[in-house]
Amino acid sequence: MKKFNTSKVIVFATGLFFIFQLIMANFCALTYRDTSIFIYSIPSTGAAFTVVVAFYMNKSKMENVLKIKIAFTKFKLKISKLISPEAMVEVENEFMGLEQAVDMKIENTVNEAIQEDISSTGY
Repeated sequence: MKKFNTSKVIVFATGLFFIFQLIMANFCALTYRDTSIFIYSIPSTGAAFTVVVAFYMNKSKMENVLKIKIAFTKFKLKISKLISPEAMVEVENEFMGLEQAVDMKIENTVNEAIQEDISSTGY
């Protein structure tokens, strides 16, 4: 059974609400009704949709980078069971550069996400 993903539901719901606002504004304009409310509602729903999408993208990016780290750790554990401790020291030395690259990628991604959150909130 697939896990329920609240983030996708929120992105979908805010996107639908934004599209609904656009459709209603066009309908009201074509039928010569008052469209003044849409001066405020379209930008606000569009901004909410943009923030939700940005949050979802940052969340997905972090999850993917952490999945890489977990897979790398599992791979090292499997290898450690297959080879001798002396050979494992040599393998650890070989993997050190790769592990540092993965750790640096995680750190950069976290810093990017923090900076994007700070800049999107206006702090």
